[in-house]
Amino acid sequence: MTNHNYHDKHDSTQETEYKPNDTLFEVGKMFPHKDDLERLADYETGKRLYEGDFKSLPKRAQEMLKDTPHAERLNSLYLAVNLLDIIVHKPADLMFNEDPTFESGKDPESLEQQRLSAIVEENDLSALGQELVVGAGFRGDSFIKTYFSYRQDFSELPFIPNGVEMESIIESQDPSTVFPELARGSKKKFKAVNIAAIEWVIQQDGSELPYLNVERHIAGYIQYRRFRLAPNPKITTKYGINQPQYEILAEIDEDFRVVQTGVPMILVRHIPYKAIDTHWRGISTTKKVKSLIYAINDRLTQIDYILMKHSGPTASGVDLQNVNL
Repeated sequence: MTNHNYHDKHDSTQETEYKPNDTLFEVGKMFPHKDDLERLADYETGKRLYEGDFKSLPKRAQEMLKDTPHAERLNSLYLAVNLLDIIVHKPADLMFNEDPTFESGKDPESLEQQRLSAIVEENDLSALGQELVVGAGFRGDSFIKTYFSYRQDFSELPFIPNGVEMESIIESQDPSTVFPELARGSKKKFKAVNIAAIEWVIQQDGSELPYLNVERHIAGYIQYRRFRLAPNPKITTKYGINQPQYEILAEIDEDFRVVQTGVPMILVRHIPYKAIDTHWRGISTTKKVKSLIYAINDRLTQIDYILMKHSGPTASGVDLQNVNL
């Protein structure tokens, strides 16, 4: 038997990885899985750069001068410019600044075109498209989920109001909650897509317990599962940011159910920002300009520090303008 324990990931161009069963979510395993930590770290870094949250991101000038008196002054004068916001909004504006046209290929008065137009309007696909392009710009990936349900949440009511009908709903799905499973022999095709998110449930004594809700989308069906997690996560910093990992303690069997969608395809669609043929993940603008943004912020901070020092020199002499030398 060949020992593959030396592998960190099976991601070389000659390798693919096959998982025969749903092995992402099992009692005793950690969530998120270690194979997803790098992707999730990239998402979080892109999000912080886009939102202008530079507190926990690298500051190279301060790091180089951390053992000198300059470090504290550079920290107090840290100056950042949010270039990523400007860069990722431009393609979104070009694509969706004017509403695109959605055509069924049928006559404008046909039932198909009327239903398509209604779905576009009810789901505001122009606004959704702009949201997806911006999100994919700084993360690399976007996902949309489609389902048939009530548009409003009626969970606080004892009944569904009269006259309310179920609709075809198209909405964005946060990529950090999406965990695809690849088809055998492929690096781009999915056999299943899992949507997994942690829910903190407040107990009667005021304490909180974490639960993991999982939707496993496969062609024609959705499996719903729920797990109880350990309340104290393990924190890993391998990819430059703090990432909590929770141990899966138990599955809550009574919450397991399967829903038939009636559609012979997975109802979660992946939209990469820029795709290549070697893996499914999209390539973000963040990955291309991250080091440049760090360098610009460092230079701005250093220039500001120098100008501050020059504006209040430690010593000054007489005015030599009218002095004959």
